[in-house]
Amino acid sequence: MKYTYTNNHTKASLEMVAFPNDSFDFNGNTLYYTIVFNPNEEQYILIDEERVNIPKNSVITILPEQRFSIPDSENLIIWRYNSEFYCMFHHDEEVSCAGFLFYGASLCCINLLQEESDRLVHLRDIFSEEFQAHSTAQEEMLRVLLVRLIIKLTRLAKIQFFQKDTVQDSKFRMYRSFNLLVEEHFKKEHSVQFYADTLNKSPKTITNLFIKHHFPSPQKVIHNRIIIEAKRLLLYSDKSIKEISYELHFEEPSHFSKFFKKIAGVSPLHFKSYIGKEVS
Repeated sequence: MKYTYTNNHTKASLEMVAFPNDSFDFNGNTLYYTIVFNPNEEQYILIDEERVNIPKNSVITILPEQRFSIPDSENLIIWRYNSEFYCMFHHDEEVSCAGFLFYGASLCCINLLQEESDRLVHLRDIFSEEFQAHSTAQEEMLRVLLVRLIIKLTRLAKIQFFQKDTVQDSKFRMYRSFNLLVEEHFKKEHSVQFYADTLNKSPKTITNLFIKHHFPSPQKVIHNRIIIEAKRLLLYSDKSIKEISYELHFEEPSHFSKFFKKIAGVSPLHFKSYIGKEVS
């Protein structure tokens, strides 16, 4: 069953796909934040042509810029929303921790206890009721439910990634702030030093925090975000590799090509020529 709410005036949109019976293919032209919940047996999805397993009772999040497809979506519950419906950058601190879900790790996977999984299934039922209500307050009610979902998942992720006995709000905020800064500046700023200076911390302090909690290194977070954008531009724009390299602030196209091949495993030309044909 698929439910959709759209405000034609503001373009705010929220979707929920619950236990569909067919495959889904979402491309990077439709800029939705995506939350995928698997309450059943392990299966997999493809994100930017890479296979990602989703264990039983787990949640993964997908950035708007990432293309993903689900060969067998029968057992999944999927929430998708755009920035017009809910923007993580413009809300109070706890709610805006949503940034951690999408910009925390390169791919955030939250493992749930059975009771937590059951609660999300129940929340799906509440969403279903509200999608069908068609009241004057429907958008606001749906937004309240989405915020409830985001806060719940953020709290679970915070415990999982920072360990229950060592969670410290100051460190969590610094980790989240680093990743949101990367989202804001990654096209122009590629060095850890820039983000450390902005946070009034040393690169070593930030690196040690990431290592302690088993996250990708700060430099890898920056590189991963650049690669996601590079792939999106290669697949869904008419820009040349030279234009993309300058848009992402590489001094020379050759530097971009070398960087892309090192991280993605193939050259930008190969990716655009062969992966692009599969997408189109």
